[in-house]
Amino acid sequence: MIVVDTSIWVSHLRNGNSKLKQLLSDGEILLLLENLPAVILKTEK
Repeated sequence: MIVVDTSIWVSHLRNGNSKLKQLLSDGEILLLLENLPAVILKTEK
């Protein structure tokens, strides 16, 4: 499981990031939202 910093998300949304895209597709990203429990992003294959 990988935690991605806000600056990485901003960069990905602006310019794209092939490594982050692959990690998202593989369900390897842990999303932390302030005052909320961690959310594991999973995609259907």
